[in-house]
Amino acid sequence: MENYNFIYLIVVAAFILFIFIYERVTGNSIFGKIDAGRPILEALKLLVKACAGVFPSPYFDKAATILEICTKATVTAEDAWKMGTIPKAERNSYCQLLIARALKDMNIEITPQIQEVINGTVALICMLLPHSALAENKKEEA
Repeated sequence: MENYNFIYLIVVAAFILFIFIYERVTGNSIFGKIDAGRPILEALKLLVKACAGVFPSPYFDKAATILEICTKATVTAEDAWKMGTIPKAERNSYCQLLIARALKDMNIEITPQIQEVINGTVALICMLLPHSALAENKKEEA
């Protein structure tokens, strides 16, 4: 990858870090009660697709595909846990299984570098998923 590719990724990471720090310091949620992860993840996917359009590269196309697959798998695993289909401890392994299957269907080999991208994306999505709504539901049940 070229240096400018890393610059775009650093800008995106800085933006996400800024939002995270702002919310932690102020206690205010930028996106309120909406699905907080969606706008940021959509922006991240659009940024990767835009970079792929400006700098044609199979790396950007692959990154966009991986981001999309990881987002869907993480949300699916979280929803399965919320519905009681899987235990909380099995969310990550279920998510990784969904990702592995989807990447295999797309003929993308999971290299150590791609696994790092997967792990980082899943961690980011988990951090951005709205946990407050789940906590409120559990309080109401008690």
